[in-house]
Amino acid sequence: MLETGYDDVRADHKLALQNYKVAFNHGNSDALINIAVFYLNDRYVSRDQKVGQALLKKAYQLRNARAIDCMIQYGLITDRTKLEGFLQEMGLREDARMSQISMLSQSRTDQTGLQDTRTNVEQNLAHLVDFEQDASVNAIMQSIGLNTG
Repeated sequence: MLETGYDDVRADHKLALQNYKVAFNHGNSDALINIAVFYLNDRYVSRDQKVGQALLKKAYQLRNARAIDCMIQYGLITDRTKLEGFLQEMGLREDARMSQISMLSQSRTDQTGLQDTRTNVEQNLAHLVDFEQDASVNAIMQSIGLNTG
């Protein structure tokens, strides 16, 4: 609400960003996506695609399937080949990558099942992914005041 303002309260991007950082540092991966959007949209902070992409990558590592939707929306993943490459980089096995791509494709054609698809993706990620710590992502996160552990 602070991002856009409400009733008689004016928008306060600085406070919204601070609140998102606190929320992420308390375990909310959706807040990390919101912070990434600040960097991708040039809101309050200077536009920095590298930071935005790193934060979305971390959100995905935290098993937030919404991160892929944002990567597609902001042009960080533009085609199936780039999506496959990203999923491979994230450590998904071949069968898991194909399953995820299929679910994402299905959710794009049937918007009524989008929430169910995201839930299935998130549940599958918990069992199919073996992530390693990414030092460059962690360094970016630390530079903007986010916990990495």
